[in-house]
Formats: sequence, C-alpha cells, structure tokens
Amino acid sequence: NRELFLEHKKSGVPLTKYLVRLLRVNQYCGLIGSLGLSILANFQNANVNIVHFTGATLYFVASECMLVSDLVLSRAFNNHNTLPFKLKTATAVIAVLFGVGFGVFETCKKTLSVSSPYYNLCFESAAACEWLVVIVVISFSTSMLPTFGNIKLKFEVEDKPDEYDDEMLLAN
Repeated sequence: NRELFLEHKKSGVPLTKYLVRLLRVNQYCGLIGSLGLSILANFQNANVNIVHFTGATLYFVASECMLVSDLVLSRAFNNHNTLPFKLKTATAVIAVLFGVGFGVFETCKKTLSVSSPYYNLCFESAAACEWLVVIVVISFSTSMLPTFGNIKLKFEVEDKPDEYDDEMLLAN
C-alpha cells in the first residue's frame, strides 16, 4: 500500500472513496493471504489435509484479489503505460492461471481413485501449480522493491538510565 500511496501522490489523481476502499481491500487481502500462506506452510498435506487445503484456498483467493486490486489501483494512478505495470499485469495473469490450474488439478485428484494412472499426474500438477503461484505472487511483490529502495529509515536510540537501573546496579 505504501507503493500505491506514493504512486498516487506522484499522479495528482484525486483520492476518491472508491480508491480508498480499494486500498483497504488490497491491504486486507494481503493480510489474509499472509495468514493463508502461514497455515499452508505449517500444516503438511498428508497429515492435516483439510487445514492445508483451507490455508491454500485462503492464500490463493486473497493473493489473487490483492494482485487484481493492485493493478486496478496502479491503472487509476495513470501508470498503465509503464514497463513495471505491464510486467505486473503479466505476473498477475500467470498467477491467476496457476491458481485456476491448482483448482482444476485438485478437483481432478479428488474425483480419481488412488489406483488410477492419472491420480499421480493430477497430484503432482496440483503441487506444481501450488508452488508456482507462491513464487509468482512473491515475484509480484518484489516488483515494489524499487519504490521501497528509495525510502530510508532512520532510527535513533537514546539510552536513558532510570532509577530502576541504578537500583539494580547497586544491588549487584
């Protein structure tokens, strides 16, 4: 959202209620996607299948919504003719295709018996799509690095001893 806000300030486009709501949707989708990825990573498919599948679904749906809302916001801020926007669009389309592929192969896997010769193909294809979506979404997120690279954070730490510290030193 920081990148989108910086893009907005540069564009001069008035910040409407629609854009503010879309920024909120983008933020919440990113948070939900992060939660889903955490669930997905912490529960192995073989041990807790329903929790793993729930985490995967949360991650995929929220991440896809975040990608699309990010593209809509970037387009609203008049950045649609730039190379980074075109790369983001291509990345988002690829992520959606892998997400749909995951759903198709996961459904195919559930309809086949384990002894079917196509079961392993569906299983491996679903796993490949699952990993590729994660990699593509992460690469989409790294497209924001140039904006964040221009931001410098400065932390000042000042150590002020208080009475409690003095009492602890005297006691030892």
